[in-house]
Amino acid sequence: MRAVSLLLLHCVLSASAQDQDGLLEGCKDVEGDLHKLGDSYIGVDGCNTCRCTEGGISSCTKKLCPAELDTRVAEAGQCVDNRGVLHKEGESYTHVDGCNTCQCTKSGGACTRRFCLASTTCEEGTKKSGDSWIHKDGCNKCQCSIFGTLCTEKACSALMKPNSDTDSMNNVDDDAVVLESGDTPCKDSEGNKRMPGEDWLTPDSCNICQCLGDNAEPSCTKMGCRVRLERLRQSSGGSLGSTASSLLPSLAIFVSFVIALF
Repeated sequence: MRAVSLLLLHCVLSASAQDQDGLLEGCKDVEGDLHKLGDSYIGVDGCNTCRCTEGGISSCTKKLCPAELDTRVAEAGQCVDNRGVLHKEGESYTHVDGCNTCQCTKSGGACTRRFCLASTTCEEGTKKSGDSWIHKDGCNKCQCSIFGTLCTEKACSALMKPNSDTDSMNNVDDDAVVLESGDTPCKDSEGNKRMPGEDWLTPDSCNICQCLGDNAEPSCTKMGCRVRLERLRQSSGGSLGSTASSLLPSLAIFVSFVIALF
């Protein structure tokens, strides 16, 4: 009987390193999530691409990574699903929010934009999906995304702005700096023409871009969707739930039960 109990205990402890979906302890991605055999993902260095191989080992590319790499941007523009799995061009997958669906393109995921997170609000509920407005700094632009408010990140501190529309009209001959975007149009990731001053969400709704008018390339924020989701969870007190496995607590109870029996 003792041998049987030890065998059961061994099986349970083995399962603790591999949950019901076959997640393996040695296959860890940039966000610390585990993966199953055959999964592809961004490695813990936030730079190389890895694949989970036999024995629970991450087999990764050998690119030389920047010395001061910000891992928060590792998955920006990548086709990463709600389990952190990296997808290839042409594949469909579930968005990080666990609700929207995406199609992987050469420039990242093109996703539906349903508001699926109950706790997601913009500006305390005063803004709805797709709304745009000027940030309180008077310079950057914001949009209401599935992750809440997203704003461009231009450095505006060196630029002056009129105190009001009236001041702008009355003081055109003063020394105040007038903000001008330029006249060079941009192209977004889908090849659409965007005019100077225009802002838009990336196809996965995780970042916001703006055409500054001084370059054909738009200026976009860069943050991985899973980082966006975690920030939203934190701002809502963790009430959005988690995709992390809840198997381990159940296993602990089962282990205690088996030991008590024998």
